Amino acid sequence: TNEAIFKAGLWGLSSFMAREGITELDEGVGEFLHALESYFDGSDKGYTNLREYLARKSRLKARRYNTARLGHEKD
Repeated sequence: TNEAIFKAGLWGLSSFMAREGITELDEGVGEFLHALESYFDGSDKGYTNLREYLARKSRLKARRYNTARLGHEKD
């Protein structure tokens, strides 16, 4: 459900904001995205960047939940 997805997604954002002492949503989202991209870009985690990681994960989940659309067929 949307509630479960959104609450799970906000767990990481709210934890990051608390750790960094950020209280404003816009600043928190921006800083979180910047840190997230930095974490994945050029990392040794097996992905080239955040976009590649998310594309692969969304394709796998689309297949798992039988919701694949055009562009999600790979993997």
